[in-house]
Amino acid sequence: SGYPYANSVSTGSTGTTYTLTGLSTGTTYYTAVAAIDSDGNESWVSAESSVSTQPGTPTSLSFQTQPGSGTVGSILTTQPLVVINASEGGQAGSATNTVTLSITSGSADLLGTTTVDAVNGTVTFSNLYINQTGSSYTPTASSSGLASAVSTSFSVSAGAVSQILVST
Repeated sequence: SGYPYANSVSTGSTGTTYTLTGLSTGTTYYTAVAAIDSDGNESWVSAESSVSTQPGTPTSLSFQTQPGSGTVGSILTTQPLVVINASEGGQAGSATNTVTLSITSGSADLLGTTTVDAVNGTVTFSNLYINQTGSSYTPTASSSGLASAVSTSFSVSAGAVSQILVST
């Protein structure tokens, strides 16, 4: 239930309808009504009603967390987090689109799980790495029917030497 209510609206109107604006998508709102007569007397508050706004229409992707640099063959220091944006603004909270991450600049392969289904409009990548050194690797997130997103670039360096082989 919504009582006590966070906000109240005085319409200043004698009309029988009022339109609430500025609502967020995918949110439940609770309302109750009281009337004030011309002498300033307030009626009892009506029974409460609730309504949920529809989830936003998915239109585009964006990086909430940019990928971090790493060393060859090791998991990137920061894994990217991609969100699905709604046409009405904000995140498309119920979106489950499949999102693929690929390297669009630099000549290396992005390895690990590069295709992930969104959960509530959020796509969490967890085991991505690159198999060769380089700089300015730029991942792009894409999903069918949505505008893609390009992340900031990052570098991959050689790891520490762990073994020396001497041959005679």
